Amino acid sequence: MKSTILKICCVVIIMMISMTATGQCADFRFPVGLVFASGVTQVVDKMKENFFLDEDYIWPAGVAFNPYLEFGNGLGIGASLGPYIFMFIESRYEDDSFSYIIPVGLDLRYTFLKKSDITPYVRAGFRYPIAGGDYFQSGKIGAFGGIGVEFWRTKRISMGLEISYDDSKMEIKAGGPGARPNTREQEVRPGGFMFGVFAVF
Repeated sequence: MKSTILKICCVVIIMMISMTATGQCADFRFPVGLVFASGVTQVVDKMKENFFLDEDYIWPAGVAFNPYLEFGNGLGIGASLGPYIFMFIESRYEDDSFSYIIPVGLDLRYTFLKKSDITPYVRAGFRYPIAGGDYFQSGKIGAFGGIGVEFWRTKRISMGLEISYDDSKMEIKAGGPGARPNTREQEVRPGGFMFGVFAVF
């Protein structure tokens, strides 16, 4: 897996160098926003299958930061950080616990009508969930794809909406304090279908 990530990073770096060398003008853009992830509810359901947890509501959304470099021909290269998901959960058998999911990734994108006020785009790449804490462990790289649109793009600050899907996976632990008997580690997609609202700087 590490070798695959390294190869993808090398390809992205080579593309950036080649586009810069051919004189493509480029602009950095910085979307920051709130993303709803359908997979979070599945994560909580799997946690309750493995552990005795009290009925705590988990907000299935988090902050995401998706900076990207866009070239004059509409192509772009971007990174993803988030949506951050932090869980403080009360167990029946121990003090409050803490677990986290921080997805990271790289993607390629194409922006249509980039000089207009309303600009649709598509992006695709891969994601990897950095997961840990009392209930989560390990992650597996997965494909990522999304479509979106930016409004008031020619202004200093614009707004964006995006629908996407994250196929990366992580595992719910088994055993330990508060664990139900005869359970096993369970794989789940923490992202799944996602909807985001962004401010773009």
